[in-house]
Amino acid sequence: MTVLSVRNLNIAIPTGDGHVHAARDVSFSVEAEELFGIAGESGSGKSVLSQAIMGLLPGALISGEILFEDRDLLKLSPREMQQLRGNRIAMISQDPLSSLHPFYTIGQQIIEAIRTHRQTSHEAALAEAIDILGRVGIHDADKRVNDYPHQFSGGMRQRVMIAMAIVLRPALLIADEPTTALDVTVQAQIISLLNNMRREFGTAIIMVTHDLELLSSVADHAMVMYAGNRMELGPGNAVLRTPSHPYTMGLLQSSPTHESRGPLPSIPGQPPSLLIEQKACAFAPRCPSVMDICRTQRPPLRRFDDNTQSLCWLENKAVRAPAIAAAAEESAAASKSSDIVVSVSDVRLAYGARSLFSKGGGVEVLKGVSLELPRGTTLGIVGESGCGKSTLARIIAGLLPPTSGDVEIEGKSIIDLDRQSWVEMRKRIQMVFQDPFGSLNPRRRVGAIIGDPFRIQKVAHGDDRKNRVRDLMELVGLNPEHYNRFPSEFSGGQRQRIGIARALALNPSIIIFDEPVSALDVSIQAQILNLIAKLQRDLGLSYLFISHDLAVVRHVSKEIIVMQGGQVVERGETEALYHRPQHSYTRELLAAADPNYRKGGGATAASISEALTP
Repeated sequence: MTVLSVRNLNIAIPTGDGHVHAARDVSFSVEAEELFGIAGESGSGKSVLSQAIMGLLPGALISGEILFEDRDLLKLSPREMQQLRGNRIAMISQDPLSSLHPFYTIGQQIIEAIRTHRQTSHEAALAEAIDILGRVGIHDADKRVNDYPHQFSGGMRQRVMIAMAIVLRPALLIADEPTTALDVTVQAQIISLLNNMRREFGTAIIMVTHDLELLSSVADHAMVMYAGNRMELGPGNAVLRTPSHPYTMGLLQSSPTHESRGPLPSIPGQPPSLLIEQKACAFAPRCPSVMDICRTQRPPLRRFDDNTQSLCWLENKAVRAPAIAAAAEESAAASKSSDIVVSVSDVRLAYGARSLFSKGGGVEVLKGVSLELPRGTTLGIVGESGCGKSTLARIIAGLLPPTSGDVEIEGKSIIDLDRQSWVEMRKRIQMVFQDPFGSLNPRRRVGAIIGDPFRIQKVAHGDDRKNRVRDLMELVGLNPEHYNRFPSEFSGGQRQRIGIARALALNPSIIIFDEPVSALDVSIQAQILNLIAKLQRDLGLSYLFISHDLAVVRHVSKEIIVMQGGQVVERGETEALYHRPQHSYTRELLAAADPNYRKGGGATAASISEALTP
């Protein structure tokens, strides 16, 4: 039974610069119990499409049909849409903490959703809230129903959002990037939970994501969007494993798989402005298979034997681009060195250990961590949220003093350094952060941001500083002419390049990358990973690379350490660790990242959930 049918949908959003054409002639349908995936780069129209279905685009110019249970949502009054939202159509977002009200307990918020749409008593609604929390895997639901959002982990908050969304048994659930910010084990639990819920309640799910590997393993059907256009549509396996459109192929090749090594093919250029009316193929300026006709006429809809549909002038399916020569692998292998640039010895950190009011030893965050980083290599650090990865990085960077233990940078201990010594040490070690926009001052120009290390360390002034900044911008692939622009005038990938340029300013020997690509689209992610590898080859840099994406860590790292509960539980050469993991927790991480595991609905999700859920 068809739950949702979208036909020839066009969405134009009025702005001061003109109309943003966020969706152009988009059509698709979703069946009961189906998981329908929508993929594409940022700005492709995925989230706007979801908001249109929910009736959350006031002022937008929308034409076409959105048929839900045989009713056109575009013709319903605001009051009628309000009755449907949360009741028959529900939504869960990427960031559950910002979607849950911090002032109210989770029980109060679920009860409010129930009583808004049903005539029921507070006691009956509370019982239903406790029942649904138990169903989504919240232990001791009768007690935790009185807890506040900040008292839950990220994965538990996402479970609460799912409970709130499905408590009224909606026919359609829209999940907008529901697992992007979560660890791989928690991702597996959430996907398993969504699979169970749609089978138990008959709910259809639309999942919006840029994680193509995840989508290929769970989606019954998938749609790929670009610049507001539906570029490809078909069965999930066909679209995301043997794609028809060059854009889909480009996205897949940009994604680091668990087997890929060396430079990643990336899609050149940037998506077009949505303010401009498209009279030809929107992807033509970036397409490796572009023909003259692509630049002058709108492409036709091609249909293939595997039931995929492609908006393209190519009569045959897209061809995989030839692999880039993996010269980087030889260089990395040749760079093996006995010169240790970072040495961490039995580092411990306990919060509250020195508190005036605490009689105990406090909460021990790091429990005797030791590691070594040879010069010119990359050491990957993986583990679930709260395992101590970022805390360890801050200690190595000198931003946090350990309770005990020692950290040596290029043979010199950083513990108890005086201020002047620290100023000198800062030149040797730098950090690149997860959020490229949040780590840049929006009120300062890019030239000033990249030039700050020169100013603080008093190593360059005037025209000399300006020339060095321009050289750094060129080194990381930015246009030096954009020296006077503000961060808001750059894309996400360009902003991350700015952060890398700033880190390179003082010619460091060590750079700590803390989730540097998790917030980026796969095509931009490939460009940044290639840039990181090139800089290491050219400048002999040593990297500590922290990420929850096991495919990315495997792609960039020579060695990997696995952390759990503030301890290193396993360390080894990357391929050996992936093929022959020794510790049970490492095996659980790898199992959770396995697409076959996700496709099966999480065969061992219960055991992983039991091990990781407090």
